[in-house]
Amino acid sequence: MSFVALVSSDPNLTSIFFDDLFTGNTFHPLNLEKSVADVCKGLVALDYAGALVLEPRWQQEALGCAQRSSLAATKHQVCDTLVVTPAGLVADYVLGSALAELLSQHFWDVRGTNVVVTGANAVAAAVATELASMGVEQITVLADNLPQAEKILPKIALTRTRAHSFGELAADSALERADLLVRTESESLIPEAMLGPHLSVIDLSPSPLSLLRQNAMNVGAKTLGLRDLQAQQLALSLGLITGRKLDVSVFLAPLLTLD
Repeated sequence: MSFVALVSSDPNLTSIFFDDLFTGNTFHPLNLEKSVADVCKGLVALDYAGALVLEPRWQQEALGCAQRSSLAATKHQVCDTLVVTPAGLVADYVLGSALAELLSQHFWDVRGTNVVVTGANAVAAAVATELASMGVEQITVLADNLPQAEKILPKIALTRTRAHSFGELAADSALERADLLVRTESESLIPEAMLGPHLSVIDLSPSPLSLLRQNAMNVGAKTLGLRDLQAQQLALSLGLITGRKLDVSVFLAPLLTLD
């Protein structure tokens, strides 16, 4: 039996792990009020297999507790997965890989496409980097101001990159030309006039069916939401911790019942 810590402030999210679907693992939910460092120390001392760090505000500190980290965790300076090994804690950030799995599962081929990513956070950076590695032709990052947007841009030679702030004419032009929109912050307002069947939408806002997704579906666009990505992320993270390949549907079904 493997013991896995869950670091999250969302009781609905952690509740799905108390299901018989996860036979062989015991999950310990933690709603932290002080420091994740104490949790990290306890993982090894109490013989845990690892931890799922589902709370974004603790992901940077969790990375600092690890003795080693993956390229993704190092690049984005956060982690969502901690694996206990004989050599100590190994940190990983699987969100980008989860996005790739999600797109593949839904047969969305992004090669040669124009993509717009909104937001100025680690999620936006991981999304932009993963999409660039998958062969998109151009990525445009939109944020509240230009310096924030420029920090998110991936550095991959074969992908053209642009950064703009909301309100610029160039931002509207990028949305008009886009094949895929990924919104990582619910505060990012997307004009309804920009939507259409040509523009697929992945909306990572907490709302199960945001106004953006509703408007996109009303005009015939394909859409995916936060729970779709979380299911992939949880399957990959727990797979790393337990050493088993897990079926994403095991996570998606209970996640969708939370909303």
